[in-house]
Amino acid sequence: MSKITQLHKKDIVYVAVAVIRDEHGRILIAKRHAFQDQGGLWEFPGGKLNKDEHVIDALQREVKEEINITLNYFRPLLKVEHTYPNKTVLLDVWLAGGIQSKDAIGTEGQEIKWVSPSELGQYQFPAANHQIVETLSLPKFHVITGAFENSTEFSHKLMNALQLGTGIVQLRSKMDCKESYFELSVRARLLCKQHRAKLMLNIPIDEFNYHSADGIHLTSDVLMSLSLQDLIPLYQQGKLVSASTHNQQEIDKANELLLNYIFISPVNKTNSHPQATPLGLEKFTQLCQSSQCGVYALGGVNKDDIETIMTAGGDGIAAINSFWRD
Repeated sequence: MSKITQLHKKDIVYVAVAVIRDEHGRILIAKRHAFQDQGGLWEFPGGKLNKDEHVIDALQREVKEEINITLNYFRPLLKVEHTYPNKTVLLDVWLAGGIQSKDAIGTEGQEIKWVSPSELGQYQFPAANHQIVETLSLPKFHVITGAFENSTEFSHKLMNALQLGTGIVQLRSKMDCKESYFELSVRARLLCKQHRAKLMLNIPIDEFNYHSADGIHLTSDVLMSLSLQDLIPLYQQGKLVSASTHNQQEIDKANELLLNYIFISPVNKTNSHPQATPLGLEKFTQLCQSSQCGVYALGGVNKDDIETIMTAGGDGIAAINSFWRD
């Protein structure tokens, strides 16, 4: 674990930042006092590292002092370097879970709020925090690639999906050869970059190329076989990790692994899996309440269902047929 003396560079201020999720998956933010630097803006808890202090120790100390809670478990989220007119800051950002929202108080008289990831964009943050907000915010629509006959048709359908406003793309691995999947991932990466969308690969972790995509999607079987330690290399590189879930046990595992988001499915009956028993909206709502990760509804849902799904506690819609079309 890094110490400030090992990281030190001239004129850079090192700051430990905690993105804290409660039992409902909401994020804790605090409002800076008017008399402080960048007063009136919202921020995530944290503070400067002391000399020879571990990042985790700094997080525990600052959060206890500011919010009066103890962090139970956490994992790396990202590092952000930002230059202001008078200084350069390096934010070492960690995602923390296992927190009960009722335990948090603003010990310094600051206003605190628990907000959903999709609501973060409604608040004003210091410029250095913008990349954190972007990482945490989930688009409403998530496309999963469907059938195509060749790379030209693939590009055409993906372009159409991106133009519909889908902010995340999962490239399914149901291909005949890995070479074809790799070639398509390169093509998808370029198109996603052009539309400021994120690309998720559905492949084994040991085949993931850190430069090829924004993250990886896990099947429910793979999810249940992993530990948090297995995902640390991905998290340290700022990669997103998502998974498919269908029941409470799998959602509990996703919470334990501090995943960025999950699919909960099938919400409704689907033609692709007619034998699967749909959860229904009531059960979906219950499962959303137990998830500390972002939630996309999957299975028999489309763009027109977005308000219903968000009212039920979901963050968005994931689908193939609604987005993957000519």
